Amino acid sequence: MYSSRLSRREEKQNIRKAILLIAGTILILILAGFFAIPILTRTAIFISSLNSKNTIGDKLDTIPPGAPQIIFSYDATNSATQVLSGRSEAGSTVYLTQNTIDRGNVVTDVDGNFQFTQISLSLGNNLFNAVAIDQAGNKSLTSSEVHLVYMNQPPKLDLQFPTDQQTFDKNALQLKGSTENATRVTVNDRNIILNSDGQFDTNFPLNPGDNVLIFIVYDSAGNQTRKELTVTFQQ
Repeated sequence: MYSSRLSRREEKQNIRKAILLIAGTILILILAGFFAIPILTRTAIFISSLNSKNTIGDKLDTIPPGAPQIIFSYDATNSATQVLSGRSEAGSTVYLTQNTIDRGNVVTDVDGNFQFTQISLSLGNNLFNAVAIDQAGNKSLTSSEVHLVYMNQPPKLDLQFPTDQQTFDKNALQLKGSTENATRVTVNDRNIILNSDGQFDTNFPLNPGDNVLIFIVYDSAGNQTRKELTVTFQQ
């Protein structure tokens, strides 16, 4: 009898606890919804406002980017493929033209740098220019023209005097010959002065006995031609 009463009392207590737990949970959910929904709403409105401002800002951007700058540290090369670098407005798209032919486009990085890889050159002169279009669609002026000459043949070198195995009784030897314009000629690492037609006529001191003369002509692209001969100074 006593055990039955105790069991009923415990059952009633458990029911009260369950009711309180359910009521507390419902209350927490109501409070969370009451506070969380306005916060989420305000957050969504804020994000939408930012996006709206960015869109309006883009639409209001009517200033074109500056003309791109193409950077080459040389004006002639003997390599058929090149990497072309430059600078423009950050985030803009740069369109490259080579000899009036479209060479594609790239997007500049956050610092405004851009790069085109594996640009194939045509023999002779290659003319490059570029334009940039920013994210609002504004187009820049065309860049300054950049010329790059591609030459893959060694320069000519015609030695007129002396000839190989000649013997002289004077130590001042006259060297005469010709090459192409815009080249540099050396004999035994000494520069030879050329006239406007690529001709040279200069004296070179000889030592007693055999003298090996090594002529090298260099062009602006890095190509070179080498000729060697031996002359004898016999006192």
